[in-house]
Amino acid sequence: MFQWIFAALMWPVYRLTFWTRVRNRKALRAFRGKPVLLCSNHKSFMDGPAIFFTIRRRFNFLVKESIFESGFMRWFVPAIGGFPVSADNGLAVTKYSLKTLKEGKALLIFPEGMRAFNPDDALALRNGASMIAVKANVPILPIVINRKPKVFRRTIIQIGKPISVEEYQGRRIEKDELTELSDKVREQMNEMLSKIEKKRKKQWWEKEPSATARGIVFKKDDEGTKILLMERRRPAYRDGALYYTIPGGHLEEGEGERDAVVREIEEETSVKVRPVRTLYKYKFDGDGKMHAFITCEYIKGEPTVNTTADEYQEGANEKVWHDGEARGTINPVWVNLEDVWKEDFDLKPEALKIQLEKDIIKSGIQLVRSTILLK
Repeated sequence: MFQWIFAALMWPVYRLTFWTRVRNRKALRAFRGKPVLLCSNHKSFMDGPAIFFTIRRRFNFLVKESIFESGFMRWFVPAIGGFPVSADNGLAVTKYSLKTLKEGKALLIFPEGMRAFNPDDALALRNGASMIAVKANVPILPIVINRKPKVFRRTIIQIGKPISVEEYQGRRIEKDELTELSDKVREQMNEMLSKIEKKRKKQWWEKEPSATARGIVFKKDDEGTKILLMERRRPAYRDGALYYTIPGGHLEEGEGERDAVVREIEEETSVKVRPVRTLYKYKFDGDGKMHAFITCEYIKGEPTVNTTADEYQEGANEKVWHDGEARGTINPVWVNLEDVWKEDFDLKPEALKIQLEKDIIKSGIQLVRSTILLK
């Protein structure tokens, strides 16, 4: 009831200041009085209010835990249907989501898990929404917002077609199948966005093709946050001194950056990842080519030396660097993130270490910053 009262009081104010237009309302009307999982892209903190005030359907929603810091917000957000999400309460979020849907309500989720500022890196959907939809046996209704809602600017909210989860019922669901379902949602959202979204103009270095794709992979455990790195020694570098690089490698013919980073990391480290967004581009002086650094979601596996990969064929005469020196040693490892920022920790390129530390201090390991050129 409080939701309806609050929406009724604030709707005229929102309507006058935020010019939001909703398309394909009939898709949502088909679920009147029925449970449905609403999945939306996430461009700004105004996405939730925009959907709340315009789609004419009350719903519960998941929101990051930091919103609940003040006493007023701890009362107000749950009163309008919000539930806190953090890295530590996944089980509680799942129980709340299933309870909401089983009560015949609608639930709004932002399956990207973070705001996506760079359109090219948007819609890297995680599997949480797909898992909830399958467990509750409710359809997924994709929603997209064409741009960040702003005062006195038109914003379009496009509602898509429902995606059934019936085929996943009555049996155990593997992670690959959840990923497949997430991809169905992503494909429909991409298609809708392509029709209503105005693409931003790319910088020259974003247009330039990358020679390599390297993955920035984090993992949290009881010891804290760790980052996946390649521990290396080369005779030609500071008399064999230890240094570190980001795992990854060269793109094969016809291969994209994201496909390449998944393949290269698995070949070099035996770790499986899922690309999320391109964080940085870097023009390496050694070859004059552009290199992409992509943040990736850790899926499974532990760093293991793959002796069949080119990177591990060390010491052979035909396996040398461009400077003619032997490759030395190489070993994939998890490194405590706090150790990386130490002054004597040698992470290459140096510009990556400097920028990565700035962004993590500012935004945490979610790294919601758009692509920039490392210098």
